[in-house]
Amino acid sequence: MRWEEILAGNVTTLDELSASIPQINEYGDIASKVLNKYPMSIPRYYLSLVNPDDANDPIRKMCIPSFLEMDLAGTFDTSGESSNTKLQGLQHKYPQTVLMLSTNRCAMYCRYCFRKRMVGSTESEIADNLDDIFAYIKEHTEITNVLISGGDSFLLENEQIEKYLSALCEIDHLNYIRFGTKTPIVLPKRITEDKELLDILKKYSAKKQIYVHTQFNHPSEITEKSTAAVKCLINAGVMIKNQAVLLKGVNDD
Repeated sequence: MRWEEILAGNVTTLDELSASIPQINEYGDIASKVLNKYPMSIPRYYLSLVNPDDANDPIRKMCIPSFLEMDLAGTFDTSGESSNTKLQGLQHKYPQTVLMLSTNRCAMYCRYCFRKRMVGSTESEIADNLDDIFAYIKEHTEITNVLISGGDSFLLENEQIEKYLSALCEIDHLNYIRFGTKTPIVLPKRITEDKELLDILKKYSAKKQIYVHTQFNHPSEITEKSTAAVKCLINAGVMIKNQAVLLKGVNDD
């Protein structure tokens, strides 16, 4: 199966989830309220890593809705992204770095996501005029790197990924290009079984250094499949960095 077909089979409803996690039915209407506000999408591979008999399973905490999500404390814009947005889909917070919101889609909707305001729902913050964005980057010569994020930037079609790389590799003052993605962990076949993607990354790695920032948060996520995905990226000339999120009950011990 292609990765798009695997993604289409994600668990997105309570009925589907209860087949793997029967205890979810105990929460009834409360669970429905959470999903009405914050959508759920879990690849079946990643769901298979959950111990259904452990309510405190760390993988469960990262992918299965928590009813504490209805707590209204805090802010939806936790890192002040709105004040650093220069063009729709382009943030310039630090002088040397710009961040592009390339998509509102993810292979899995992490329950701790600090962009829950947009992921899986609105496209109002997504980059909609790439020519203007590339022009902004060219004009600001202090920028040395671009982070293509979202959502998950590897949920873009290969043609779109190449469009980003082709344009950015022509900007002399950029030293490297970064992608933010959790696909090696939650949808490894996006990488291991997509030779076209790997060929694109290898082609442009010869022009600019490409980094992938992924997000392993717990040892249970390190499997043969996720390891194989990382190795494929390394073999394509990509540098891999891990940005773990400090999460209570997951990796704070």
